[in-house]
Amino acid sequence: MNKEIFEEEKKYLDVVKKQIKNNINSLSAFLSSEKAEIQAEKYAMRETWVTASDADDTFLDIYQRSNDYEEREKQLIQLKRMEKNPYFARVDVLESKGKPYYNYIGYRSLENAEGGFYIIDWRAPFASLFYDYDKGKFSYNTINGPVSGEILNKRQFKIENQELKYYFDADIKVDDDILQETLSSSTNEKMKNIVATIQREQNQIIRCSEKYNTLVLGVAGSGKTSIALHRIAYLLYKLKGKLKSSEVLILSPNEMFSGYISEVLPELNEDNALNTTFEKIIRNELGENIEFETKKEQVERKLLGKFPCDEEKNSYEFLLELYKFLVKFSVAGFKPSNIKLGAYNIPESKIAGMYFKSFSKVMPYKRIEWIIENLIETYFSSFDKLEFKLQEFLQAKLYRMFVNNNPINLYKKFLTSKNKSFSLIKGKIKHEDIIAILMINYFLYGSIDYTSFKHVVIDESQDYNAIQLFLLNSFFNCPKTIVGDVGQSLNVNSTNSVVNHIEQIFSVSNAEHKLTDVNNFELKEMIKLNLTKSYRSSYQITNLANSILNRTDCEPVKRMGNKPELYKVSTKQQLIAKFKKLFEYYKQKGYNNIGVITKTSSNSVELFNILSPHFSDVKLITENETYLNGTVIIDAFSSKGLEFDAVIMFNINNVEYSTELDKQLLYVAVTRALHDICLIHTKEPSSFVTKYFNGLEEK
Repeated sequence: MNKEIFEEEKKYLDVVKKQIKNNINSLSAFLSSEKAEIQAEKYAMRETWVTASDADDTFLDIYQRSNDYEEREKQLIQLKRMEKNPYFARVDVLESKGKPYYNYIGYRSLENAEGGFYIIDWRAPFASLFYDYDKGKFSYNTINGPVSGEILNKRQFKIENQELKYYFDADIKVDDDILQETLSSSTNEKMKNIVATIQREQNQIIRCSEKYNTLVLGVAGSGKTSIALHRIAYLLYKLKGKLKSSEVLILSPNEMFSGYISEVLPELNEDNALNTTFEKIIRNELGENIEFETKKEQVERKLLGKFPCDEEKNSYEFLLELYKFLVKFSVAGFKPSNIKLGAYNIPESKIAGMYFKSFSKVMPYKRIEWIIENLIETYFSSFDKLEFKLQEFLQAKLYRMFVNNNPINLYKKFLTSKNKSFSLIKGKIKHEDIIAILMINYFLYGSIDYTSFKHVVIDESQDYNAIQLFLLNSFFNCPKTIVGDVGQSLNVNSTNSVVNHIEQIFSVSNAEHKLTDVNNFELKEMIKLNLTKSYRSSYQITNLANSILNRTDCEPVKRMGNKPELYKVSTKQQLIAKFKKLFEYYKQKGYNNIGVITKTSSNSVELFNILSPHFSDVKLITENETYLNGTVIIDAFSSKGLEFDAVIMFNINNVEYSTELDKQLLYVAVTRALHDICLIHTKEPSSFVTKYFNGLEEK
C-alpha cells in the first residue's frame, strides 16, 4: 500500500465526510422547521372556520407536505447510515473518446456542488465495471447508448466508522482480500448486504432483465437469497417511479427466516418488501378455520416414516392429471337451470350459452363472474342500489348448478379416479393434499386479488411442488425471481422433475383466467442461471457437505479452516463435557452464533432438556420464533437459509440418518456452518459422513 496514495485517499474521504455531514445538518434543520410548520398548519385547520373548498385545499397541502417530510426523513436515515461507510471501491477508466476519469462506488449516490458525483450508486450502469471486468477493455449500455473503453485501475477500500483502514489495487478475484476478510468474519443474527463483495456471476443475476421470470439454481452458500434481495434493490433503483417496495413480495420458507433477512433492504437504502409464507397464503385463501399440516410437520412426518407421504402428489404429472380432471369437470359438472327472481325469468339456455360457448375459454370462477355481470346488465341495470345483493343471489344460484362445488369432496372424487384414498393426519389435512385442494378452490372460486404486486421472489423453491408453483404463477401475474437448490430439496423424489418442467408449469398456469391446452401449450420465456461456487463455508466444510451428496457441481471457495470433527459419546456426562469444551473453544474464537442442530423439533426439545441445566445461555428455537445471537438449539428444517459461525450436530448415527430424505436434511444442516463443525454420534456414525472422515484418515 503506497503511503502517498493512502494519504490522498484519506483526504478524499474527509471531503466526502464533510459533504455528508453538511447534508445531514441541512436536512435535519429543514425537517425540524418543517415538522413545526406542518403541526401548526394542522392546528390552524382544526381551530379555524373555513369553507369546504378551503378545507380541501388545506388538507391537500398538509398531505403533500407530510409525504415529502417522510421522504426527507428516509433520506436522513440513509445519510446517517452512509456516513459510517460511504463507499467501497473506485474505478479509473479511459473511454474511447475522452480523457481518463474515475468514480467512487458506494451504497447510494452523493452529489457534489458542481452537479457531478462524489459517489455513484452501486446499482448504476457504471458500477458494473467494478463487478464484471478486470483491468482492460470494457463496454456497457446506458440510456444514451453503449459506452466502451479501458479500465486503467480498480481500487477497493476498507472503511470502518468513517476511518480508512486500508486500500488495495486489484482485479476481481473470488479470493481477494476483502472477500476473504468478509467470509472469515463472524456471522450475525441478520443477513448482511454483500454489495462490496458481489461476484461477477452474482452481478449478472442481480441485473437480469425485469421483464422475464428468472430461475436461479445455486449450491448451498452461493448467496441465492442475498442475490435475490440485492436484485430487488437494483430493480427498485432502475424502475424508480414504476416499482415500489410495497409492490414486491418475498415468499420465505418460514416466519423466522423472514426476520433473518429483514435488514438487507434497509441497509441498501430501500424500504422492506412485503414478506409472507405459503402457509399464510393457504389460510388467506381457504380461511382460518381449516386445519392443515405445515411443510415442517410434513417433513417430520416423513422422517418418522409412520405415515408415508404420497410423493406422486408433488410431481408435475400429478399437476397435469388434476388440471385435466378439472377441465373435464368444468364441462360435465355444470348443469344449467332457470333462475327466477320476482317477475324475471332467466332461461337455462342463456346461462348455458354463456357458460359453454361465450366464456368457455376461461376458468369456471371467471365464467361465473362474467355471467353475473352480463345478467345484471341485461336484466337488472336499473337496480343500482341492489347490485351487491343481486351479485350474492346470482352467485349462490350459479354455484348450485355445479354437481359438486365443495373443493374437498371434489378432490376425494379425483383421488378415487386414481385409486387413491383421502385421509387426515392427527385431525389435519395433509400438506400435499391441502395444496391440491387449494388448486381446486382456485379453479372454482378464484383467489384474492394479488394484482398490486409487480415482482415476486420465491425462495427455497426446491421445496415447492408442481401445484404450488402453478398456483403462485396463477395468483401473481408478474415477473418472478425463483431461487433454489435441488441438493437441499426435501421433496426428494419429485424435485428434479418439477425443476425440469418449470417452464411447462408456468405455461399451464395463467393469471389471465384462461384454460390451457396442456397437450399443446407455448413455453413462456424464462431466464435460467446457475451458481456453482459456495462462499459460506470453509473449504473443508464444503468438501464434507459435497461428500454427503456425492456432489460434483459445487466448487468450494479457497478459504481454509479447521477440519470437521466426528466425535463419539457414550454417556450423558461425556455429552455434557464435550459441549462444554466446544462452547469454551468457540467463545475463545470470538464466534457470535453457534447452532446446535438436531434432526427433528422433538429431538431439539430433548437435547435442550439435557443441556439447559448446565448451560444457561443456550436457547431453544421453536417454530416461528425470532433468531437471535448466541447459542441456539434448532431442528434441521428450521435451520434452512440460516448460517452459524459453528455448528454442532447431535446424533449423527447410522439409524437416524439412513434414508434419502435424511441425507438431504444432513446436507442442509452441515452447510449452515461457516468456520467450524462437530458431528456427535452415540452409536455407529452415519455412512453419509464416514466416507469423508475415512478419506481424511487415509490422507
